Parts: sequence; C-alpha cells; structure tokens
Amino acid sequence: GLFQHAVFTVPDFAVGYTTDDNARALIFTVLLEELGEESAQVRALATTYAAFLQFAFDPARGCWRNFLSFDRRWLEGAGSEDSHGRALLALGTCVGRSRRRSFQDWAGQLFHRALPGVTEFTSPRALALTLLGIHEYLLSLSGDRLAAQTRDALTARLRQLFQQCATE
Repeated sequence: GLFQHAVFTVPDFAVGYTTDDNARALIFTVLLEELGEESAQVRALATTYAAFLQFAFDPARGCWRNFLSFDRRWLEGAGSEDSHGRALLALGTCVGRSRRRSFQDWAGQLFHRALPGVTEFTSPRALALTLLGIHEYLLSLSGDRLAAQTRDALTARLRQLFQQCATE
C-alpha cells in the first residue's frame, strides 16, 4: 500500500500505512481512470490500494483497521469512524465511477459488508464521508434499498447534529 508519511520523497517506514491514505489513493486512481488515464501503472496502483482496503477490513467486526506498521502488524483492533467512512467513500467511488467491472463488483460487495457498521457513528465527518460514498455507490446501483435507507438515516442524524450545535 501507500506509506502514511515521507520525508520529502523518502518513505518514513517508522509510521507505516493507513487505511485512510490508501482509500484516498484509490479514489485518485479511479478519478484518473475516469479522465482517460488508464495506463498499466495506474491500474497496478489501483489494485494495490484496493488490496490494502481488502486486507484492512475485519469481517468479524464489520469494520476497517486503520494503522498498519511497516512489519505488517495492525496497531489497533478497529480504526476510527473517519477511516471507515473514507474507505466507504473509496468503495462507493469504485462502484459509481470505475470502468473496470471487476472493481465495481469487488467494491460493491465490500461496501455492502461494511455499510451496517455506520449506523452507530457519532463523528460528523464520518457521517459526511459515508454519505458521499453512498452517493457515489448509488450512481450505479440506485435500486439498493439498504444504501438508500442508510443514506436517509445518516442524513437525518447529520441534520440533527447540526441543529444541536448551530448558533447564530
């Protein structure tokens, strides 16, 4: 996957990898593909970032781990709500925008396995990232009832949080 940090152009092995950054990188490769940049290098990078998200997902918990050390040890049992939301945004982008049918199918399956975990989110950023991911996902799979119901529930929760916190 993509290293979390670097010193100029030199990867910093001390900090390892994150689901957040690999999700961002996957989104970037799908957007490049959408713009017509479908080189072998972009396809290989997209596959690397997708493989990281696949590896980071814990099916028993239904969530992503976020921090992976350079020696391939997970540094926590479950990642943040924000990293989960960003991973869903990346998968939704694959489903909604990728021209690669295999990516759409893979991303759709993983998206569907991870979506139930968002119902307990409290982070506004995680809610927003998930909503963006659902929007992307529904570009191709508009009839998915679970995604639409989850979108409606998260939208209501985000509005409620805004109303609780908003001031003049």
